[in-house]
Amino acid sequence: MDNLRNPQSVDNDVISFSTEKHQPSEVLLATARLKTRDRNGCEHHIRALLDQGSQASFITEATTLLLGLKRSPVNGWVSGLGPGETRIKYMVSLHVESRQNPANSIQVDAYVLKSFSWSLPSSNLKSSDHLEIGDSFLADPDYAIPSKIDILLGAEAYSEILIEGMIKHPKDNLIAQNTIFGWIITGRISRDTNTKYKRVVNMHLKIREENLLKQFWELETELNNIFQKKLTNEEIKCENFFQSTATRDNDGRYVVRLPVKKEKPECEEGQFRELASKRFYSTEKKLLENPKHYEEYQEVMKEYLSLNHMKLIESNEEKADSTTVYLSHHAVVKEDKDTTKARIVFDATQKGVNNVSLNDSLIKGRKLQQDLKHLLMRWRCGKIAIVKMYLQVRVHDDDTKYQRILLWRPDPNQPIQHYKVLTLTFGTAFASYFAVKCLHQIAKDEIYKYPMAVEREDFYVDDLMTTCKTEKEFKLMYNEMNNLLHGSGFQLQKWSSNSENFLKYASEESISSDQTIKIKANDTLKVLGITWNRTEDDFEFEINLQNTNDEITKRKILSEIARLYDPMGWIAPVIVKSKIYIQKLWQANLDWDDTLPENLLSECLNFKTDLVNPKKVKIPRWMKLTDNSHRELHAFADASKSAYAAVIYLRTVDTEGNVHASLVTAKTKVAPIEKEVSIPRLELCGEVLAAKLLYEVCQVLDISINNTFAWTDSTVVLAWLRDLPYRWTTFVSNRVSEIINIVDYERWSHVTTDFNPADCALRGLQPSELLDHELWWKDPQWLHSRELECNKTEFNTHEEEKPMKTCVAIKETKDKFLWTKFHHYQKH
Repeated sequence: MDNLRNPQSVDNDVISFSTEKHQPSEVLLATARLKTRDRNGCEHHIRALLDQGSQASFITEATTLLLGLKRSPVNGWVSGLGPGETRIKYMVSLHVESRQNPANSIQVDAYVLKSFSWSLPSSNLKSSDHLEIGDSFLADPDYAIPSKIDILLGAEAYSEILIEGMIKHPKDNLIAQNTIFGWIITGRISRDTNTKYKRVVNMHLKIREENLLKQFWELETELNNIFQKKLTNEEIKCENFFQSTATRDNDGRYVVRLPVKKEKPECEEGQFRELASKRFYSTEKKLLENPKHYEEYQEVMKEYLSLNHMKLIESNEEKADSTTVYLSHHAVVKEDKDTTKARIVFDATQKGVNNVSLNDSLIKGRKLQQDLKHLLMRWRCGKIAIVKMYLQVRVHDDDTKYQRILLWRPDPNQPIQHYKVLTLTFGTAFASYFAVKCLHQIAKDEIYKYPMAVEREDFYVDDLMTTCKTEKEFKLMYNEMNNLLHGSGFQLQKWSSNSENFLKYASEESISSDQTIKIKANDTLKVLGITWNRTEDDFEFEINLQNTNDEITKRKILSEIARLYDPMGWIAPVIVKSKIYIQKLWQANLDWDDTLPENLLSECLNFKTDLVNPKKVKIPRWMKLTDNSHRELHAFADASKSAYAAVIYLRTVDTEGNVHASLVTAKTKVAPIEKEVSIPRLELCGEVLAAKLLYEVCQVLDISINNTFAWTDSTVVLAWLRDLPYRWTTFVSNRVSEIINIVDYERWSHVTTDFNPADCALRGLQPSELLDHELWWKDPQWLHSRELECNKTEFNTHEEEKPMKTCVAIKETKDKFLWTKFHHYQKH
């Protein structure tokens, strides 16, 4: 059973269910009659199937229409065990409650299916097999009578409804379990002799790996995530839990409780000790094959002990506690790290014997961590760059039993020992949320004491990346940040900067205050996965592809393409070439381990050989921004039959009139291939991409929308944007409305293809061509002029014009005959 991902990210899954076999008996599945309400508040009763073997919930189309539920678009596939697939397009959210006690209720997110093709049970059941449960309230009083299913509740909902209480049939073939909805009946039973079929219902999600490639070129996968989303009930619950349970100890360190879904979490029954034991021996054996890696691993574990991040368990009573959760761990060794090369990764997703992991039992908070791209954008705004790392938040003593490390020993010849982790463990579902939430709380608590440090919002997990304008500012910021975090129990590890004066000051302050803070003075270091040369103050690309003599297969090629890490889109013209190549691999219909045909192999080898050139690419970190400089954002969009792209540049003019232009970010999408889309429509998709990207950068860099400009070389799209959306076909009308709601038509201008840098990103460039490409790196030369001239020519088009239907009404009147106008026929 594969893990179900977040509903917004379920793009290419197969949901398999239902098969039939001849059997002399039937397995009765748990059903319940539930109350729910439609959007007008009217009460309805629906029948639910409770399936703990399903990791998703499903609802029929008819029930969705009956309740008038709001649908959210998703993209997935439903298939049976035989051939054929049905697409799912929507999911809904609804509230269901007990018929007996409305207070017993849950919120359900369910995928919409046309119908369930079965009734449960498949025939009337014999009363001789029924359980005797007295006057207890049944969740489904008609469980023995065949009836249709309106909704299927998966394992996530199943875990929320179970409560204490179970009754077994004397023959051990039938059981009753107590739930918040009443007693449910399950098990093997006899059936009427006239019935010879048994229907097994099992629904689950399975990722179709081949279809994951298609998300590179599906038009509708570009989610509109630029606006704030409403909190879910679980996210609100996590917010309230933190506020009510987080405390500070005598040293000022934050102490948090684990946000479990239930008072007695199911993970306590997982029996993780044996599983963690096997993983430890496997990890140790693998590390011993490389003495250097084993030594790095041991150093990290010893550091955990010395820093009081974990503690030896000496009590036999604690060791014997069967409700504890042991987290398996392994070491990740990165040779490019100049300090600690090994990192310990804890696995909180490992399932116990009851198929429940620690993460399954925890509430996951909302995403507080800002986007990595946004942090990098802001980090390019100040002249003096500073990087600092720190650790960590303390976990309450009562909850450390859920963070046990089984079997670590400093030497393979020594007996294994039990440890518990005392600090917040990254890998658990709530860790990222709580870590950032603690920082927010520190800012709230200390805002008057350390105002400069508190206003910094430049944290990414446990890294601070910020900038200062002057030496006076960085000294004040350094002192306030040190005092703020040190007083909150956060351990400072190292500082680095492009300013030698700052490093000298930090080193002197560290010695005088008797703190052991490392000053990183090396030329280069990794910052959020990107190499930063602090001496030259620029970003450098580092592509490490494996040189092996192994057979080149589709699996190996995709693995190497995934190494092209470019979150900002700075080498988008190279990345888009790899996306187009992925599209060709998909079209070739190859299996994952098939050898590439000659034409694809040759293209792959040439591209791989040329990839050494991006290593020479250097992007200045500082974008020449000062307090007094005038700043503008310029978005460029373009499309071809292969791809569409958007590029954003920052244009600054200083007080002396000097103009600087910097590449901020870019994004590309390859064009669909299963259904041909016209070039003007792809151009329009490029404009949608540019508008969203422009709005995003405006918010991050705090630039007014009035100081933005958008450029395209498509006269058709400019004509579409100029007129009212209802004039155009649905495809065009929807996207025109979306663009205009973000960027007014007055902000759009025409640019010729030769001066459109987005053309580079959509057509793709070889790595060697990108290195000195003037248009891409230095943007159009006219952008460096002090005065900009915008081409505001008004364009017209009839393409994609919606046919106008004219309704003509004709009123028929009858004229009176001429002689009826006279009283008589005598001639006057």
